Amino acid sequence: MLLSDRIAADIRKDLASGKHLGQDCTLHALAKRFGVSLTPVRAALAQLVASGHLVKLPNGRLATAKNLPQEQGLSEPDHPPESAEERIRAEVMNTGLTCDHPPFLREEDAAARFNIGRTVLRRLFFLMAGEGLLEHVPRRGWRARPISETDLRDFVAVRELLETKALMLAWDGLDRGFLEHVREGNQPARGPVAAKVDNRLHAHWIERCGNRYIAAFFAQNGGAHASLFDYASLDRPTASAMALQHRAILDAVLSGDRQEACRQVADHARAQAENARRLRLRLLHTNGD
Repeated sequence: MLLSDRIAADIRKDLASGKHLGQDCTLHALAKRFGVSLTPVRAALAQLVASGHLVKLPNGRLATAKNLPQEQGLSEPDHPPESAEERIRAEVMNTGLTCDHPPFLREEDAAARFNIGRTVLRRLFFLMAGEGLLEHVPRRGWRARPISETDLRDFVAVRELLETKALMLAWDGLDRGFLEHVREGNQPARGPVAAKVDNRLHAHWIERCGNRYIAAFFAQNGGAHASLFDYASLDRPTASAMALQHRAILDAVLSGDRQEACRQVADHARAQAENARRLRLRLLHTNGD
């Protein structure tokens, strides 16, 4: 069973039990709940819409087919449609990638532009600030965190060292059954079927390495870069490549080849940074036009 199928099955159980999912049914809430990237969550929700368990409303929200939209809606009334949240995140990351000195975002102006309430917008801004994508300057507003090529290069250099060290420290305590499960959750695109990407392998050995300084580095610096790398991997070819890279890492781990596993982890880290660098160049080129 694919990862997206398991997510869809769990949501179907919640719906069958009459559970009111509310804000827990946003893309990011579900990704956090299942410990995955946005890709399998999108696929699971699309599957539930196709099967008739969920209905996509004109405003972009999801609702159960039997209860539209207030009684059993899958978004709270004050929660923005997913499209609004995704547009805001895209703007923040695009600005961070292309501006050395990003302009300030005023809540009132941004709320009007994205057609959502200021309370909802502020909640999203605080969420993104916690991920390291935004910073708040009192009496001036919010601004995207600049992410330069130097920043990407420096982060990946440290990430390579610390993640491969974490993998080696955790090696004897890795849960092979769990990693086999994660491996099957990474599938390249096939025909009309979208790629499936499960990112949980990285957190698994970071959590099990037993080194609090390594864990602290990723807790402090990993969120913004993980969001950026996911954003840079949304297109079909790149998502497929990420899935194949994850499988190559896990093939090496599961076969017991430490050297190859470390090489694959390092190659994957550099590939993610290159995806972000290419995205930055495309954005600069587009803005230049």
